[in-house]
Amino acid sequence: MIRKTEKISLERETRVILEKMSSDIKTVAEGHIFLVSKFETLEGKFETMDGRINELSVTMFKTEMNAEAIKSKVGTIDIKLDRVERELETVKQATLESSRDIKELKAGHEQRLQRLEARH
Repeated sequence: MIRKTEKISLERETRVILEKMSSDIKTVAEGHIFLVSKFETLEGKFETMDGRINELSVTMFKTEMNAEAIKSKVGTIDIKLDRVERELETVKQATLESSRDIKELKAGHEQRLQRLEARH
């Protein structure tokens, strides 16, 4: 049979253990609340980052499409510039030929004038 003092001692030890457990449970609960708060904060930040990444993906896609359009236009401009250069070379050659023809005509007219002047 358990004596009265032993019974009181066991009750006291049980209370001490329960108080310690209660304190530990409170500490764990507070830690849990803190971690849940941190996880919710991180979840919000991740959602914000996910939204921003989606926005950046759309912006990058638009930029790529614009770059392709620019490349196409530059290609078209390059083709047109080549054609203009060829036409300019043709005009240059025609101008040089016209200049030679004018010089020949001028020389021929000067000779005729000199002959006419020499007759008079």
